[in-house]
Amino acid sequence: MTIQLGLIGHNGHIGSALLPFLLDANEKGKIHLVILHRPSSDLGVIPTKIERRIIRLDDHTDEGDQVNKNAVEGLEVLISTMSDASLHVQLPLLDILAASKTLKTFIQSDFGVSWTASEINDSKGLQTLVPIKEEINKKMKDLGIPWLNVRIGLLVDYFFGLKFLGTDVQKNKIVLYKDALNKPLRLTSSKYLGHALTQLILTSSSNLDSLNGRAIHIFNYTPSGQELIDTFQKVHHRQPIIEQYTLEEYERDSEDTNLVMSIKAGLLRKWGEDTWSTFDDEEILPHDPTWTGQRDLQDVLRDFM
Repeated sequence: MTIQLGLIGHNGHIGSALLPFLLDANEKGKIHLVILHRPSSDLGVIPTKIERRIIRLDDHTDEGDQVNKNAVEGLEVLISTMSDASLHVQLPLLDILAASKTLKTFIQSDFGVSWTASEINDSKGLQTLVPIKEEINKKMKDLGIPWLNVRIGLLVDYFFGLKFLGTDVQKNKIVLYKDALNKPLRLTSSKYLGHALTQLILTSSSNLDSLNGRAIHIFNYTPSGQELIDTFQKVHHRQPIIEQYTLEEYERDSEDTNLVMSIKAGLLRKWGEDTWSTFDDEEILPHDPTWTGQRDLQDVLRDFM
């Protein structure tokens, strides 16, 4: 049976990771893909035969509500990949989704890690971000909206490309905090995320209700700090520079209201303490044996040199 699936945020980092796999599933007749987009969105990457529907999440008039009702009509799965800065605009959409007679699961914009209470309490940035996510989650549950929460590791492109935690492939430098030398760093490649989430939906097509109420972690690399050191050494043919992130730096970055700095500090702590899965009701998505795109970490590093 063809799944009626909507995607919000096709141009963002997560949305563009999912899009090729959703387009492939659409081409094979496994899903009917609908792109929900703002009137001003760039649709250049969307094939002309793919259905598009206007959505106006920041329009709270009766006309805007009707546009949004039309946008989600008939959808069984809705994936939203909006950025953290736009999370709050999803709240009015929840009332509309609650009235849907077809929706089986809403995969809402998060695609992040699970923060512990201690990590949140340490971080001014997380104290701003997390309550918004919790408000969305609470409202979904209160309204009885079926939901699937997707958790991921740090994106490979962010860790190696954006040098988000300070590690720099080109400079042959690795930044460690606490016991990161011996603890795993969860990394998720964009392509694996797109493949794994699409396959999860497709393999649940006969019972989409089975996705409801689950929190699933998707990641495909778990190198320890030592394994990263060994990999850097093999690629560069010399020992990497090891830089220790200090408690003083952690406290400084945690106090920063800049969300990027707060998340950096939180992720370095999470790696050093191995607190990736923190809640009993969360599950790790088993590695998909149909995935043929897994690459050796040495080859991944070379992409960023």
